[in-house]
This record gives sequence, structure tokens and C-alpha cells, in this order.
Amino acid sequence: MRRVLGMTQPAPIETRLTETEVIELAKQAAGSAPMGKYLRIATPRREASGAIVWLVQTGGVGAFLHFEIDDASGAILDRREYHGR
Repeated sequence: MRRVLGMTQPAPIETRLTETEVIELAKQAAGSAPMGKYLRIATPRREASGAIVWLVQTGGVGAFLHFEIDDASGAILDRREYHGR
């Protein structure tokens, strides 16, 4: 049915780093932050420039920890933390 409606999944993004590797990089960057142990979601994304960036985050509601990691170098590009109200 999805093919009939033109709703197909995009092709997977080929990455240099694995999901496990980027989650470990994010946990190391989180250091002693309590939410670091909950970093479990990693999704690759292709930027307009063609670069591949991993989004690694906790799955919590109300409080979260989020990292953006460059696939080519493993460098942390961004870190965001929100502790709720």
C-alpha cells in the first residue's frame, strides 16, 4: 500500500561511524552528567552541505540531553541540555 501511495522509506545513509560508536562518544562527552547514561537514540542526518551529522539524545520527556556529532571526524558539534521546569 505504501508503494501505491508513493510513501516509500528513504535510502539508508551510509555512515563511517556506527550507532554504537556515536552513542559512546556522546556518553564520554556527557561526562558526569546524570542523564548521560540514558543516551540511547542515535540518528544520522545528511546536512544541506552533504556532511553527515549524528543526532544522539535521551528519550526522556521534560528533560533531555542532545548531541550532534560529525560522522567524518567524530567531533561534537553541539550539546544541548534541558532540565524541565
